[in-house]
Amino acid sequence: MTTRTRTTRATLLPITTRKTMARGKRGLGAAATMAIGGVLALAPTPASASVSQGYVVGAGVVTDDWGDEGPLSASQHSNSYAVGLWQWVLWAEAAPETNGTAFDLGDIDCRFGANTTYATKQLQKRWRLSQDGIVGKATFSRADNELILFEGSGFDTVAYSGSEGDIYFNRDDVGVYTFPVVYKDDEILDASYSAAPAEVCEYGN
Repeated sequence: MTTRTRTTRATLLPITTRKTMARGKRGLGAAATMAIGGVLALAPTPASASVSQGYVVGAGVVTDDWGDEGPLSASQHSNSYAVGLWQWVLWAEAAPETNGTAFDLGDIDCRFGANTTYATKQLQKRWRLSQDGIVGKATFSRADNELILFEGSGFDTVAYSGSEGDIYFNRDDVGVYTFPVVYKDDEILDASYSAAPAEVCEYGN
């Protein structure tokens, strides 16, 4: 399946670096709202999405966008763009990887290998979830608690505020989540469950 690129990174808020001090959602919300000239909003419509739709999808309140997504694991959708989105969460949380360092940009390759499995288990441990290394409903539900919606025209910006970093996704007019290419400033990718070449996640099409 050909990856669709509908918007550029110019429409995304900049990806931030690791946090140098603790910041709550209120601080992130104020900064991001000013940056996009929008209004922080929680819409009343509940989200409805699932892997059967082919993409990570949401609608309305973002804090229940991901609860019916997945599973992602070493044996389920292990080579997919949806894994790339999850790896950005691991990056924002600075989840420990196998060598003891924090999950970094070089680890985002849309592959749910041993390193991503280990980092997922470590994050599940921190969140007091079952440490099975599978990103299922419980893990996705815990993750989307950290999402913040900034409504836009034609697409929404959705910030994930991790313990150590912030990452900004887009949610387009049909609810599909997109995430940034790691080493390319002008491209984003749909968070689909389709097979994803590692080089595309890192360097784009």
